[in-house]
Amino acid sequence: IKVCEACKVDMTWLTGFGRLSVYLICLHSVLVGCVAVMIRRALGREAVQAVPEAKAGPTILINDLILSLKRALTNGRYTEVMRIGSALSRPLFESGSFEARLVMGELVEEAAAAVSDRPAQMVALIDLMGWSCVELGDYTRAEQELAHGQEIASALQDFLYLAKTQRHLGVICRRQKRYPEAEGFYKGAMDFAKQLQDPEVRGKAIADIDYARACLFEYTTKYADALTAVDAAITGFTKAGDRYKMTMAQATKGIICLKDGKSAVAKDLFREAARVADESGQRLQAARSYIGVTRVYVQERNWEKAS
Repeated sequence: IKVCEACKVDMTWLTGFGRLSVYLICLHSVLVGCVAVMIRRALGREAVQAVPEAKAGPTILINDLILSLKRALTNGRYTEVMRIGSALSRPLFESGSFEARLVMGELVEEAAAAVSDRPAQMVALIDLMGWSCVELGDYTRAEQELAHGQEIASALQDFLYLAKTQRHLGVICRRQKRYPEAEGFYKGAMDFAKQLQDPEVRGKAIADIDYARACLFEYTTKYADALTAVDAAITGFTKAGDRYKMTMAQATKGIICLKDGKSAVAKDLFREAARVADESGQRLQAARSYIGVTRVYVQERNWEKAS
């Protein structure tokens, strides 16, 4: 009653009920509580109905697949693990899912080793595991996996994967700013690539090396050489019909042009690369392209578009 008086609420009528007033207060509290719960549940249902049903994203599907492949490996279904894991290598590469690609490579490599399939083991070590570690920044492990893969490639006299190993090692050196060593690895990669007999395979391997050299020239501010190398790479990727690497090289050319003061050309390259990357789900190349075009807009002081 004192509290009610302090709040200027007239509750004197309740005192006339005696002990019954306690019951009425409790009943009132319970009723108010029930109404509050009902309102909350109603609002909750509306909120749930307003949210669309969650869909299983690619990460969930990949994790489920990895668990399935682990079970298959445990049960000795090695061929199944190699077939599925190898088939997913390129899609995971293009989507930028390098953690998943690394795990997939570990499963494929173990399955291949179990059945003594040396070519499949080599591919897993160099492509799925070695390069994924490079992209994830784990250069120590990358060098270990690449060294193991290179031993197998040497025994098999597989010039394509010997060239890939040298190129991957060159990328590690370039990222660590060991530029002369990187150039040496790229030269070794080119020597192996030129020994490939199939002209299509040779052309694709040389385009990969041209692209790697373009990145090295960009890092060392040799922009004229970088543009020559990246144009050669784009020509090679176009001839091979490799849309992903064409987009990748186009975004890199945009970076080179921007650093070389050719911002108008760079903007066109970035916008086109972003469009293609978005359409084909190339998340990594889309990110690179949007970062590039943002830098152009910042240079132009076009803050709205940059934002």
